[in-house]
Amino acid sequence: MKIVSFYRFTAVSDPAKLQADFQPLCEEHGFLGTVLIAEEGVNGTLTGGEKELQSIFRWLEKELARSSFVIVRTHKSDKYDRYLADIFYLPGNNDPDTVTARGRYLNQEILDHGMAKVWGE
Repeated sequence: MKIVSFYRFTAVSDPAKLQADFQPLCEEHGFLGTVLIAEEGVNGTLTGGEKELQSIFRWLEKELARSSFVIVRTHKSDKYDRYLADIFYLPGNNDPDTVTARGRYLNQEILDHGMAKVWGE
């Protein structure tokens, strides 16, 4: 079992419909966790099998296709086995290889703009 946290700021025109579509998929795969869906985007933490989590993220990305492409790269987990993620994006580009190679590093931008602080390095 893996734990993943995720978010995506994007316009969601009908949060109730997205939730109604998303909930059965989570139940079908036996995920545990919390997912908040609002007009401003999606934010959540889920636990489940790695293959199933990848499947749900592909579905969610398809549902939010009108948003800019986002790459979430995980490279290790913390002491609670939660993935630590680096998030890259490149406005106007939908090629995963280009976004991975030349994308903007959202984590650092959040820190640079004072929207988060480094905690307990």
